[in-house]
Amino acid sequence: MQILKIKETCLYVQDLQNALNFYHNLLGLPVIHYLPQKHLFLRAGDSVLLLFNPEDSKNKQSPPAHLAVETSILPLKF
Repeated sequence: MQILKIKETCLYVQDLQNALNFYHNLLGLPVIHYLPQKHLFLRAGDSVLLLFNPEDSKNKQSPPAHLAVETSILPLKF
């Protein structure tokens, strides 16, 4: 199996407005969805960057910090 690319990355950030300023305004990543005090989702090419407010997520079923990748399955040799 070969990892082809990162598809999704999930991070928790203390300040979503600051993250918006950095990732969108400075780096130019397009915003997919922004809900102040809750989350910010950005497009990075074919990938998605998911940013969550840890305080908002404390009492909820929220995904752990994670990473999703696209892979190729190499032919199996027996």
